[in-house]
Amino acid sequence: MKTQTIPSGRRDKASLLQRVRYFYRYFNQRDWAKCRGYLDPKLQAKVGAEDYGRTMDAFFSAHGPLRQMTVVSTNLYPAGSARSDDRGFAYVVLSWKDRGNALHHFRERWVKDGGRWYTRVVGLVPRPPED
Repeated sequence: MKTQTIPSGRRDKASLLQRVRYFYRYFNQRDWAKCRGYLDPKLQAKVGAEDYGRTMDAFFSAHGPLRQMTVVSTNLYPAGSARSDDRGFAYVVLSWKDRGNALHHFRERWVKDGGRWYTRVVGLVPRPPED
């Protein structure tokens, strides 16, 4: 049987998308401790668990679980591409609906650290309802 190798870009994208899916699955379950485990290790020490959970819970209370979530686009950048950080990173654009069926788009930065992808979003701020 012939072994086929997957180019690292496709492998990175697949592992990134899997991490994004798991993160938002835990978000919809309101498991803030597990969500915090997906936070960039360089930020975890700077963001307290209680503060993180409080901002995530406020967002969830305002919008409810994220439904019909779709990854609209992903852009991966190799290590050394950013001036302020030597790790590889990606931008993920998500489309989702809230409990009121309103459509939202969200651009999120993820970094690759120690072979795993982590979000750089330390909390989500609910948008006030429009009049």
